Amino acid sequence: MQILVPKVEGDKAEAWKPIGKANGIGESYKEGKKERISSFVNKSPKWNEALQAFVLNFNGRVLRPSVKNFQLVDPEVESNVVVQFGRIDSNLFNMDVKYPFSIIQAFALCLTSLDFKFACE
Repeated sequence: MQILVPKVEGDKAEAWKPIGKANGIGESYKEGKKERISSFVNKSPKWNEALQAFVLNFNGRVLRPSVKNFQLVDPEVESNVVVQFGRIDSNLFNMDVKYPFSIIQAFALCLTSLDFKFACE
């Protein structure tokens, strides 16, 4: 998963007002116009020999394995988790978020991970 958001610097966020699809944040990123865009990716899980599975360390904030669990990081600083989302019970999830994401942005992102995914189910 790759997430693109308008860049936030200090207490100012870039205003992104596309006129059409060609002016959107995705198109600008593809064209190499990345100076006003922040990019984040899924943190890659590591192989755990004892469990014989790929795992992510959620530091006790996630209790159940799920294809919906994820940690979002800056691709250049993988240790800086900005959004993490994971299952804690059959129908309960936990979301943690920090700068530069807002609560609304993170919540919308996490909602999309709850949608049915053919490749994951």
